Amino acid sequence: MVDIRNAYQEVIAIQRYYDYDKETFNHLLGKLNRTYDSFVKRYGYLNSAVNCNLFDSDDKYSLLASLEDERLDLSGNSVIYTKSLAFEKALVRPEKEVKKVHPALDALNSSLADGRGVDFAYMMSIYQVESKMTLIEELGDLIMPDPEKYLNGELSYVSRQDFLSGDVVTKLEVVNLFVKQDNQDFNWSHYAGLLETVKPARITLADIDYRIGSRWIPLSVYGKFAQETFMGKAYELSGQEVATVLEVSPLDGTISYQSKFAYTYSTATDRSLGVSGSRYDSGRKIFENLLNSNQPTITKQIVEGDKKKNVTDVEKTTVLRAKENQIQELFQDFVARYPEVQQMIEDTYNGLYNRTVSKVYDGSHLAIDGLAQNISLRPHQKNAIQRIVEEKRALLAHEVGSGKTLTMLGAGFKLKELGMVHKPLYVVPSSLTAQFGQEIMKFFPTKKVYVTTKKDFAKAKRKQFVSRIITGDYDAIVIGDSQFEKIPMSREKQVTYIHDKLEQLREIKLGSDSDYTVKEAERSIKGLEHQLEELQNWSEIPLSNLKTLALIFSLDEAHHFKNIRPITGLGNVAGITNTTSKKNVDMEMKVRQVQAEHGARNVVFCDRNTRIQFYQRTLYHDELHSARCLRALSGI
Repeated sequence: MVDIRNAYQEVIAIQRYYDYDKETFNHLLGKLNRTYDSFVKRYGYLNSAVNCNLFDSDDKYSLLASLEDERLDLSGNSVIYTKSLAFEKALVRPEKEVKKVHPALDALNSSLADGRGVDFAYMMSIYQVESKMTLIEELGDLIMPDPEKYLNGELSYVSRQDFLSGDVVTKLEVVNLFVKQDNQDFNWSHYAGLLETVKPARITLADIDYRIGSRWIPLSVYGKFAQETFMGKAYELSGQEVATVLEVSPLDGTISYQSKFAYTYSTATDRSLGVSGSRYDSGRKIFENLLNSNQPTITKQIVEGDKKKNVTDVEKTTVLRAKENQIQELFQDFVARYPEVQQMIEDTYNGLYNRTVSKVYDGSHLAIDGLAQNISLRPHQKNAIQRIVEEKRALLAHEVGSGKTLTMLGAGFKLKELGMVHKPLYVVPSSLTAQFGQEIMKFFPTKKVYVTTKKDFAKAKRKQFVSRIITGDYDAIVIGDSQFEKIPMSREKQVTYIHDKLEQLREIKLGSDSDYTVKEAERSIKGLEHQLEELQNWSEIPLSNLKTLALIFSLDEAHHFKNIRPITGLGNVAGITNTTSKKNVDMEMKVRQVQAEHGARNVVFCDRNTRIQFYQRTLYHDELHSARCLRALSGI
């Protein structure tokens, strides 16, 4: 097997150059075929169990295994292996030549297609120009200064497409600030005009779907409605009486009444909006449920034989639904009566959700070093890779057969090629590590990839393995999910994580008037304190600082890690798990560390199904927070 490995590496090496000698190549290819045929005749296929066990510790075993294609025999009952195309023709793409271009536009397009952004040093290396300033002048409005970075004292340029997409409202606010300050460094008035042309048109109240339970509506609106509808008191929208009606639990996003309002004596109107003879005997209680998007049922006790049991009280539950609808209608009427309330709802909605322009990612000119010649990236794969290169985070929720694996590999190797990561780490189901490694070698035969095995995680070798993946000269690392779990975070990082949570929970407990919030905080504090006690006797070998790896963390088949219990005020929602497994918490902690060390980036999830919770709660955790949707499921 060593002879086959060496012969194949010689075949690969000669293909790296554009002008390689075809006669020499054919000689080396013949040598590879002869060596392989002789080996198989004596010892069987490379992928046989015996040969796999003998050679799987070698870094190049995945490369060797990729030389064979798996097939079923004519009977359809037994697996056989046949020679891959690597025995017949050249598959390795020669290393990319440094090209020269003439128009400045071509230099910019080359830089953008290569995932470099507006890279002046690169553009000047392929385009002959007197100076950087001359290049900037030639490009004109094709590039523009990043206003938010400039505000923080950093001058960098972005493409016109980048400038006119994303959060254009914030960009416009910053640019208008420079205009107001009469900043002469750039033509800010011109840039403001460009942003105005793409700024989303204001959405009016008539086109906004709002109701009691819409989490983005300010509490002052709900507070004014509650005071007027249930207490019969009209207060100014900005008044203290309105501000002290409701509070939101920082723990789980539950909206509840503050003590003063909760214990105010009920009025006749308040009682008339409730369901008599039930726990929801006032409009305020029903309103509180609506705020949290809860739709409870009313039960009653019946006797069957000698046993008592609770069943749905259909009549009272029907009345409860009617009262809910009535209160929703009263809220719509309330909004219609007050122009200032309408203005606040419009302003809040537009400010949160109508400020971005979607960017179209174009990877049509993308090229990745090392991709086999017989493999071509499809347009959607190129666009996805371009997005990952620019954003450094994504959810590849593509259907089976759409090429998620190749997209994921292409993105990781492109980022490494550009120097944006040191080595990509691919976490895959443990049963598929060997298969995944073989696929890498078929797609990228020149790459040096380390594929972990069970042997690496024997306690005696675990420390050696951790050092190996950090210091080894690998293009990528493939690790099984169950194996990755065996390398926990350091004790210090786990303790810090728990202490941060405890501090937050204790602040919530001290500052809340809600009995519900206090009880939830106490329960969570108790659980975290127990975890701290367990860490006192913790003696595992930790995963070294993930920042030293400078990795892009790609998680394949991400649905295996979806069962993380969300903290929500929606009650027992069908399809929402009530439990969180240890492996999911471990994975979430590692993802959070990577994001913390790389500006909320460097994580890619891949799954054959759309997993909105991954996209929102994990990959775009920071944006979910800014959109006021982090603590509870939003009723937009």
